[in-house]
Amino acid sequence: MPKKPSTSEGPEIVLGVFEEILPAAVVRTLYQEVQKKYYERVLSPLMLLWGFIFQRLHADHSCDAAWSYLTSDAIQSRFGVRAEGGQSLSESTSAYCQARKRLPLAVAKQVLAHTAKVIGQKAGVEGWWHGWRVNLFDGSTLHLEASPELREHYRTSQNQHRTGHWPLMRVVVGFDFFTGAVNGVTEGSYYETSEHPLAAALIKELGASWLHVGDRFLGAYRVLQTVLATHSQALVRLHANVAKRLCRDQPLPPGSDLNVIWQQMPNNKIEPDLPALDIAGRLMYVRLEKAGFRPIDLFLFTTLTDREVYPAAELVALYGLRWQVELDFRHVKTTLEMEHLDGKSVDIVRKELLLGLTTYNLLRGLMTTAALAANVLPCQLSLAKCWRRTVDACHSLPRQASPEELFQISSRLLQRLAHCTLPARKKERLEPRAVWGRPQVFPKITASRNETRQAQLALLIPPNS
Repeated sequence: MPKKPSTSEGPEIVLGVFEEILPAAVVRTLYQEVQKKYYERVLSPLMLLWGFIFQRLHADHSCDAAWSYLTSDAIQSRFGVRAEGGQSLSESTSAYCQARKRLPLAVAKQVLAHTAKVIGQKAGVEGWWHGWRVNLFDGSTLHLEASPELREHYRTSQNQHRTGHWPLMRVVVGFDFFTGAVNGVTEGSYYETSEHPLAAALIKELGASWLHVGDRFLGAYRVLQTVLATHSQALVRLHANVAKRLCRDQPLPPGSDLNVIWQQMPNNKIEPDLPALDIAGRLMYVRLEKAGFRPIDLFLFTTLTDREVYPAAELVALYGLRWQVELDFRHVKTTLEMEHLDGKSVDIVRKELLLGLTTYNLLRGLMTTAALAANVLPCQLSLAKCWRRTVDACHSLPRQASPEELFQISSRLLQRLAHCTLPARKKERLEPRAVWGRPQVFPKITASRNETRQAQLALLIPPNS
């Protein structure tokens, strides 16, 4: 249950259900750590951060919707901010857009890291696996606006016929296996950066004492080299040819659990600032068979070499939880509608990414608090159900709500979230990873809008006119 706020804390809090995770004092501290002054303007840094978060909470993600919300009488009064001389604020979004540019990117990064830390503290040792904090990480892509700056930085696809129009951002995100919260994120150009350097950068950011679990696209020497250098552990899936190369002359029948040494090969890319050492580990081969389905060959490599403490069956079961990453990405991209970022500059889309994931973490924090209070696991709660009830609670906050009212609203919300459990299905479902096709009335634009417009005009105007 949330701590009851004091009377002095009430005016500083907007969206009171999140007060424990990101209070104003934390924001001031983060600004001090990056050596930036904390100005109390019409849009204070705390209000600006909540503006980014509101854009994710609200169905309308535009800057105008956020500005309309932040300049409303109720929100201005809650933050204790008024325009000088009692003048009414401009309806232009210029002030909000300029404030978004002023927000230091380092502060956005630390805000995301702070929320992950607080959620981890809420879960405590219950959220660890054999004394390790477990990070499930994987890569994905996000669509960006086709502004000149983004096209220049993130590039576009290109073939012998034409150059593509839309830039793509490649991201590697780490999710906590117990709470589902985002531990960290790294990003780069989809067309120029692979997942391996982004995964290595994420592992470096998280530091020591993590157990990183990844799929076979992340089962590479470069990733494990970084894991070893940061004093962490790894459990990754391998391609069959990589597994056979590691076991060398040893037989590898199903059920194998071999001691192997992963040495750097001439074709392996490495982290240039880290030592390229031999990596001792275990290679496990498990064949998963189920009636009516094709068998699955699972090759796993782990740096956890103690078989008594880490039995193969428990490692296989832990790797089975990696599928939660796919569901987490679906919620980030679909439920929070972050598959397409609206910013026009590199700096803004990075902030939208970080603070959009912060919004996701705030929801995961509420779910973790509600689950632990009700003695259920956070993974047993439906994020989509919790998302709807959280949004409704935030939008239905009464004007001039007192601290006691905020406490009652947040307490009631946590009680509701604890009952938003996933359905207990009697039969296992198998759904195709596909969507229904819809009829297309108009063809798709394959070039830029201006080039397409000129081509259409050329068809309308006779050549001899």
